[in-house]
Amino acid sequence: MKEDQSLGEMMDKVFSNIWDKTLSGLDKALGSWREKNQPIPAKDPRLVEKNPRVKTLADLCFGLGLGGTVVAGILTVSLLVGFSLENLFLTILCGLATLAFGLALWRSRYYKDAFIRLNKYLRALENGSVARVDQMARLAGVSTKLAIQDLKSFIQDNTFKEAQLVENEGLFILDYASYKLYEKQVEKLDKAQGAGLEGDSPSQDEDYLEGKKIFKTIKAHYPLLRKEGQTKLLPLMTTIERIYRHVDAYPENRQALGKFNSYYLPSLEALVDRYLLLQETENLNQSRQALAVLEKSFGEINQAFEGLLDHLGGAMARDTLSEVSVLKMLMKQDGLLDRDFEMEDVHGGKRN
Repeated sequence: MKEDQSLGEMMDKVFSNIWDKTLSGLDKALGSWREKNQPIPAKDPRLVEKNPRVKTLADLCFGLGLGGTVVAGILTVSLLVGFSLENLFLTILCGLATLAFGLALWRSRYYKDAFIRLNKYLRALENGSVARVDQMARLAGVSTKLAIQDLKSFIQDNTFKEAQLVENEGLFILDYASYKLYEKQVEKLDKAQGAGLEGDSPSQDEDYLEGKKIFKTIKAHYPLLRKEGQTKLLPLMTTIERIYRHVDAYPENRQALGKFNSYYLPSLEALVDRYLLLQETENLNQSRQALAVLEKSFGEINQAFEGLLDHLGGAMARDTLSEVSVLKMLMKQDGLLDRDFEMEDVHGGKRN
């Protein structure tokens, strides 16, 4: 069971990583790349405030702080030089004003640093609209905890107009369109979660047939891919073919393909569909970058599926060894095998 769980975690991690990348604005980008003048999500004023509140506060605090500190400071010094009890209250008032303006000047540095971090967070999104918070934190050179605080603050002050933090605040999604895609993917995963690698779903036969149907669709799309895509997808298709051949030969292992049929293959089909759409605009630099990401993803998925195939073969080998051991034990009990599991001939001698 422990091996099954580790394999499941490995495959989930691979697909999670892939979807983090492909979620990153692919749906948003597909529309925007067809409209050449539309900016990438991180620069879209409909998603990110062009003049964020933190920059306004930085400029305001700096201007007021610097000007006020200079003026109030000069007045305070003048009053101290010609100090008299009559001017005590005014001197104290000017001193407090100097301190207040000084604090505003010091605070402007905080807002300026926050604005710098904001730009770094946006750079972490690259051309997409989804990024892991820990990656954003690394790029900004801050702790994940501070990055989460910053992102929450930018969401609350409407710097990010549609953004949301999900996955226990571990994933940042900039726009609503990508969030709906994420929701759809989570729904598919939750639906498949019941089956898991154990395949205990009561509809596993239906899932199995549906998985084969999806694989047939993927094979039909294969000739339509550009050469680079075909090169990356072919080993993956071969691995899937081997998995189905194995399970067809050993139907008792079909239960191990619950999540494979109901989640992994539909996810792969979605990636192949996106690849075909992106091919339509592959002359654009952003499209070429997204195609390269998907091609790399095909290789990563193949590694995960090869792990599943090894798992299936290993389980079959262990079952075979167990069956042989039981058979030998029964034969020994019936006197057909001696203690060393060697056959005895009719004269009582041992025969190898």
